[in-house]
Amino acid sequence: MDVNNLPLRGRCQGKPQKDRQPLRYAEQRTPMISEAQPRPPRHRPHRRAGIAVLTVAATMVLCFALGQFTPGDAFSALELDPAIPPAALAHLRQLYLPQHSLGERLGAWVVQAAHGDLGYSLQFHRPVAALVRERAPASLELMVLGLGLAWVAGLLLALIPAWMGENARRRAQRGLEVTLHAGAALLTALPLGVLAVGALVLAPPEWLPMAGSGSPWLPAAVLALAFLPTVYFQTAHALAAVLDRPFIWQGRAAGFGPARVLLVHALPNISDILVPVAALTVSQAMVELVILEPLLGWPGLGQLSIQAAQNKDMPVLSALVLFSSLVVIASNWISEAVQTRLNPVLRDARWRESAKRRAAVEA
Repeated sequence: MDVNNLPLRGRCQGKPQKDRQPLRYAEQRTPMISEAQPRPPRHRPHRRAGIAVLTVAATMVLCFALGQFTPGDAFSALELDPAIPPAALAHLRQLYLPQHSLGERLGAWVVQAAHGDLGYSLQFHRPVAALVRERAPASLELMVLGLGLAWVAGLLLALIPAWMGENARRRAQRGLEVTLHAGAALLTALPLGVLAVGALVLAPPEWLPMAGSGSPWLPAAVLALAFLPTVYFQTAHALAAVLDRPFIWQGRAAGFGPARVLLVHALPNISDILVPVAALTVSQAMVELVILEPLLGWPGLGQLSIQAAQNKDMPVLSALVLFSSLVVIASNWISEAVQTRLNPVLRDARWRESAKRRAAVEA
């Protein structure tokens, strides 16, 4: 039997080579899940949109409750100053803090937030929306660099042992895998604060961020080290599973080299597994910035949140919670769209549902 005529059962189509028939999709694609398992959940865009709207609404109510029911306010610290009389503090609260009923305050806050007015910061004496717009690019730059470094390094570290295994270097492959697993486990055990303090001690002074300026590479490297174990472990485990699938063995039998087997056929077949992991790293990075930015002096949203919490600047904290929830919702939506595009099981289920709806409408 000529193995060159066997179909490649996967979601990747190899490029033609000279004097060799390219491996193509099978007529009936073998799904990534077993036939005995239940069909994956169907996608309903209107339901997803409704859930997103409800999530944003619940977040806005939570932000309002955070500002209204948290003990103390922006003037609480002034109560410790004996030079300020209580009557002056009462006048300031009456002047700057709303005195309407709870329902009226909630309605006014929702309307203002829908129009982009997130309140006024008494600490910075500036509108909150302007503060968020000013600090968000620095945090976005740090997240892109840090997560980019983590994913590039994690993918390379997972692909190198697999490439060695494809070249029959089994002993070196096992030794490298043990070393990489031990190093990744050590990084997982270290908190982000320990990594940041270690970077401050070991890094040259010119690498440290200055007030309002400086290079983002040191904070980005620390953030990358924090997420490197997650990327490495997820990629290594997914690669180990896909390299034992029949279509990979067919590619090896057809004479494909290790680079083509890994990069053209194996790696794209685990992309729908790695895309949700990437969305989770984005959500987790929003939390890690709160720890990383104040320690390394990076002027982003994380440092702004610490300053607002120390001074009980509730409008700023509410805006940051709302902004973080929007980022998480957007990353999940993008992840789901990309995963549906990459996975034929999810894509075919969505197509069948759309065809069934069209048939119901025409009937």
